Amino acid sequence: MFSTGAVPGRVTDDTYGAEYEDYSKDATELDYWVFDKVKQLFKDAKTDAELDARLRESKVVFFLHLLGLDTTGHSYRPYSREYLHNIKIVDEGVKEITKLIDDFYGDEETAYVFTADHGMSDWGSHGDGHPDNTRTPLIAWGAGVAKPITFASGKAPGHEDGFSHDWHLDHVQRHDVAQADVATLMAYLAGLEFPVNSVGELPLSYLTASDDEKAKAMLVNAREILEMYHVKEEDKKSTVLRYKPYGSFAGANQTTDDRLAHVETAINNNQYQHAIDASDELIQLGLQGIRYLQTYDWLFLRTLVTAGYLGWIAFAFTTAVDAYMLDGKYNAERTVASIAAFASVLVAMYSFLFVQSSALTYYLYAFFPVMFWEEVFVRRKALLAGKNRLFAKFSQQDILKLALNFAAYIGILEVMVQSYYHRSIYTICYLIATAWPAFYGSDFLRENAFLCATWALGCASMSIFTLLPAIKVESATMILVGGLLILVLGVLYISLEKSLLVSAAPPGKDREGLKAAKADGISRGILGAQVGLIALAMLVTRSSVASLQAKQGLPLGTQMAGWFTLDSKMSLLSRVSTSQTYADTKPIRDEVQGYPVLIQIFILFFLALWALPLLLFAGIGYVFYTLPRRWLRRRSRMERGGLPPKDADYRRVSVAEAAMNPPVFGLLDECVASLVVPFLHALQPRDHYLHRLVVIFLAFGPMFIILTISYEGLFYLAIAITLVSWVRLEHRIHQRFSPASTPPSTHSPLDLTTPLAPALSAARDREQALTTGDYRSLTLSDARICLFFLFLLQSAFFSTGNIASISSFSLDAVYRLLPIFDPFSQGALLILKLLAPFAL
Repeated sequence: MFSTGAVPGRVTDDTYGAEYEDYSKDATELDYWVFDKVKQLFKDAKTDAELDARLRESKVVFFLHLLGLDTTGHSYRPYSREYLHNIKIVDEGVKEITKLIDDFYGDEETAYVFTADHGMSDWGSHGDGHPDNTRTPLIAWGAGVAKPITFASGKAPGHEDGFSHDWHLDHVQRHDVAQADVATLMAYLAGLEFPVNSVGELPLSYLTASDDEKAKAMLVNAREILEMYHVKEEDKKSTVLRYKPYGSFAGANQTTDDRLAHVETAINNNQYQHAIDASDELIQLGLQGIRYLQTYDWLFLRTLVTAGYLGWIAFAFTTAVDAYMLDGKYNAERTVASIAAFASVLVAMYSFLFVQSSALTYYLYAFFPVMFWEEVFVRRKALLAGKNRLFAKFSQQDILKLALNFAAYIGILEVMVQSYYHRSIYTICYLIATAWPAFYGSDFLRENAFLCATWALGCASMSIFTLLPAIKVESATMILVGGLLILVLGVLYISLEKSLLVSAAPPGKDREGLKAAKADGISRGILGAQVGLIALAMLVTRSSVASLQAKQGLPLGTQMAGWFTLDSKMSLLSRVSTSQTYADTKPIRDEVQGYPVLIQIFILFFLALWALPLLLFAGIGYVFYTLPRRWLRRRSRMERGGLPPKDADYRRVSVAEAAMNPPVFGLLDECVASLVVPFLHALQPRDHYLHRLVVIFLAFGPMFIILTISYEGLFYLAIAITLVSWVRLEHRIHQRFSPASTPPSTHSPLDLTTPLAPALSAARDREQALTTGDYRSLTLSDARICLFFLFLLQSAFFSTGNIASISSFSLDAVYRLLPIFDPFSQGALLILKLLAPFAL
């Protein structure tokens, strides 16, 4: 990092490889490695005259990057025994290195600065703007550093926030600075020039220098920052047509040269404090001026971006109205005048951008608004016709009702905006949504009692997640409970698939065809493989969690099995290694935070809502459906001689023996399956929305088990059930309250005369709908569907974390697949997990 781009021979570095940054192992080795290298460096200097001479040169900087604490904090949290042990190692190492350097030079002319690049939350994450993540230590001592200022009684200045009270240092004055100021402090202590492009301000309270030296140092600091301002200003002047200078430097006797001359005069007149204050003011103005230049084009760019977004919304709305209300009857009507007008606008903006030497992205910002609004303009007749159709039979009462609905719509959107600051808003919204079906009358509730109850339970379940902490700790129990419920739901669907599809089908030939159709063996087999993969994911995750918690690293077999399971969503075989050795890595503050209590309450409530009913239905189905069918098949096969007698010689094989003797078809077949099996549904495609939702749900189930650390699996189950309930409710609402519906198909929906019959049948339906307009037109009630979709979309982001900060999503789950530090790959896996619910 420091040697890249530096003058050859000026920087010498020594680093360890990325493979050392293993989150599954003891990270203290990283710090030991650094300390050992420094000790070896000074040891070699005793026998190497050239090295000794180089070390004794002036302005030498030693930079020690101690990554062990950061890695340990991520892996075990900053209040774990491991982290406290790592702190002890760093303290001892710093003490040894300090003594080593002092003994080597023996002149007490070495300054030491101990700091960090970021903080860390109690849960081992960082990256957002929380003070725990932005607050870092800064301890300086040695040559040129001022002694601490102590107070005999009361709190010393700087401790007003009470943050450092636990350190028992309230009697020592605290000097807080910005992180950018550390580089300036280091440069001054080493006698080096201030770094180029540094916006740091020299913290004078850390220095033992005289007032004269401090005033001159502040003047140099001000010159360095103002030079950056001048460079940016000249660059902006050379491109902007009518440049408007920064106001604080635009008035008479207010230029930077005038202000610098005033500071120099104060120093020459021994007015050091006045010079320091004037330099500090000049530094602040320079930083504000740099900010002014950086945001010089913001108003113009924001206008373009806003116009582009509004144009996209208008274009999408126009396209939807034309295609789904007017059957595409209105073509775009472009005239020479309209083309010339919009082309002139685009050429004018491009010319303006070209003269100002703007970046290429600015041209895109200008292009999209013109393109979208031109499309809207030439299709304006479609908009007018759509408006007339929507409001053709509106009475004054209907207009009042529409106004109230519009106000409620805007209100809900504003509520969703507030949810970016308060996740718990979704809890209130979900609880209110449980009563949504009641707006359609008591008759509708009676006819769809079970469906409405499922919707209410789904919303009640979803309301829990935004009350739980966004940042979680790893819980194997929660992972397995979520996986078990996903598994049970998959088994229930396979057992009750036909009855569910029949009940969801509209009355008519479609329903009769579904009743008469035979069970689809291929589809059920693939679904069974998906359910089996969920069980495999649970075993692999259980093994990975146990191994990582026991600090035994990540077994290669478990890692490969996890990758195959995640990659394919369909791996069929894997060897699972388990361990019963656990390390007590529970953070000390967990009990204080009350987090386990919330989790226990959540588990009990969630089990009461879903687990017990699912297990009850599964048990009933097993007793009254699966067991009788198995008994009949067994009896039939025994009569044909297909099964051996009960007293046949069976040999039980232990799990350990099976692991020592793996099957012939191992990882190679597993890899082939990972590429082939997901596409097997194409052999017997099914066009029913419920079947497709279940296929997608089971496909992403293993990923939500492998990449989860707590209740995310329960969330995945809850949102899936809520989505299915919502889709079915919308279908029932349309059937009951729409004046007309689509005529049923004239062919059987499950005609299995050829393997491609279902796909061909679905294709014929879609083609007929497109050519004849045989589909439902858009109505104003579809705005409700859009609102629900947007709400569920936002809820999927915020229910398991705070999407405003990706750091709230723990990397613990990623360690089961990538224990070695790899930010891009680990970030990609994390984003994949966040986006998975949207596939539903």
